[in-house]
Amino acid sequence: MERITLMSVLLTVVVSSSPRQYHFVNQNMSWTEAQRYCREKYTDLVSINDMNEQNDINQLLQRENRTDRVWIGLQDAWVWSLNNSDFYRGNESQFRKWDPTQPNGDGDCIYMNSDGQWHDMDCKTQTHFICYNGSSKGFVPVQEQKNWTDAQNYCRQNHTDLASVRNEMENNQIQNIINQTLTSPNQAWIGLHRSWNWSDNSNFISPLWSSGEPNEKATNYSICASTGISDKGGWKDERCSDQHLFVCYDVVVSSSLRQYHFVNQNMSWTEAQRYCREKYTDLVSINDMNEQNDINQLLQRENRTDRVWIGLQDAWVWSLNNSDFYRGNESQFRKWDPTQPNGDGDCIYMNNDGQWHDMDCKTQKHFICYNGISKGFVPVQEKKNWTDAQNYCRQNHTDLASVRNEMENNQTQNIINQNLTSDHQAWIGLHRSWNWSDNSNFIFNLWSSGEPNSRDGNKSICASTGISGEGRWTDEPCSDQHLFVCYDDKLVLIRENKTWYEALRYCRDMNMDLVSVDSEQMQQRVMEVTSSALSDHVWLGLRHSCTVGIWFWVNGQTVCYDQWASGYDTGLDDCDMTVRSGVIRKNDTRWISRPETDRYNFICIKPQPSH
Repeated sequence: MERITLMSVLLTVVVSSSPRQYHFVNQNMSWTEAQRYCREKYTDLVSINDMNEQNDINQLLQRENRTDRVWIGLQDAWVWSLNNSDFYRGNESQFRKWDPTQPNGDGDCIYMNSDGQWHDMDCKTQTHFICYNGSSKGFVPVQEQKNWTDAQNYCRQNHTDLASVRNEMENNQIQNIINQTLTSPNQAWIGLHRSWNWSDNSNFISPLWSSGEPNEKATNYSICASTGISDKGGWKDERCSDQHLFVCYDVVVSSSLRQYHFVNQNMSWTEAQRYCREKYTDLVSINDMNEQNDINQLLQRENRTDRVWIGLQDAWVWSLNNSDFYRGNESQFRKWDPTQPNGDGDCIYMNNDGQWHDMDCKTQKHFICYNGISKGFVPVQEKKNWTDAQNYCRQNHTDLASVRNEMENNQTQNIINQNLTSDHQAWIGLHRSWNWSDNSNFIFNLWSSGEPNSRDGNKSICASTGISGEGRWTDEPCSDQHLFVCYDDKLVLIRENKTWYEALRYCRDMNMDLVSVDSEQMQQRVMEVTSSALSDHVWLGLRHSCTVGIWFWVNGQTVCYDQWASGYDTGLDDCDMTVRSGVIRKNDTRWISRPETDRYNFICIKPQPSH
């Protein structure tokens, strides 16, 4: 057997001090293809806001030994002066009415001609302009002639902004205003102009252009920016259709043992849950105000005022929540009456026809218990509300009855008809409650005033948060589309029984390690994870050396912080028999020593990712 020594378990972890993770992608793509790739797999094409972030990218390229130019998320694009996304529906912000010869590179600002067609022109040119007034919802012509920037300032001071043209109807409306209201020349600035913008819509504040850049003058093609390790990473502009390698970024907030990932894609709650489970651990659960503050900081850093999904769902669940009791999809078996659920309540009774109905949990009814010893259902003639029935079953049997398949449904139906007096219906263990996607305990809530307030028996209800109101939650249909936040947990509970050495090899084969508990903070998190274990003890990365007579962690540290139980050192002197390793006891979360040949569940810890 391989000898595990103190020196052989030293682990090197690269710690990232940045809230971002950068991902070099070794595929040549156009800028638009690279943007799509980054948004699908990470957050977006990289934006660079200061020299520190540019240095991070330079180091990444040096580490990859790359001298090629790589795309960054900067594009010279036509955008509207009025940049409130709520003002545009669908693709309205992309409406264009170019003259056939335009844009031809004469300038970065746009005027509309008397024929309703658009032309680019030097922004310093003096001409009439059209404002938009948000109060009257109308367009306001201004006879005075100004350059584009002065026109923009005038409109923002006196109205709302320079006019945006969202569709053909508005274009015709402004064309008529120009022809009927303005003197020669019959043309006017509108709010469209060309400027450098980051793909993720962050502010463009610190350009790092190489000398002489940008120097491309676009007409009908788009211009984007690249960087490289030459010239200290100075940027160059080039056609977006060119093919380059590229860098994506992922927004991460690390709190304790969690990393939070903002995902800039609108999805339903179920789609968001699937995405998070595939790429990280799960949709985010929030267990205290500190974690909520972490989410708020993440959204503020992304400059996001949108609502975002969190992992909270108002779902139908069984009172008996032991996952080992259900095989496959048995926990999802349902036998609803065709009219149900209709929102009458959060608890479920079975009727004498075997079909299920929702009802107010305070209603008094017969009920059916399940007894785990006899493996049978037990009818109770006495009537109780659902909660009292649940308590009775847990005290006298195992729990309120779960119905896992058609056979058990028929069995319970027969019991109701043969054993219970009128009204031949009984509570079963299905009820509606708020649950986290990752099955952590729902112990903390931060509902907005009047929330939750959605109740639809046939629709799933989920929760969202936002940076307004301290991040307070609202409930809404899970089918709604939102951005969302995932989390990645550094601790992974493996619910398989293995020897200590097998557990160590398993973790390391998965690019992890057995967990080392070197602080109260880590102990608290390990305690939470241990509560879901299927064994009474859970292996830690704790090892005893008979040679030097000390305990040490597999990350190379000796034991300073500890949670030893009394008498933990039993058997330490029997080195000829077996080496001892450390476990955490599930019942009191204290540590004891056990022979390394015992078989238990175990906890792996993921390494901290680098940039």
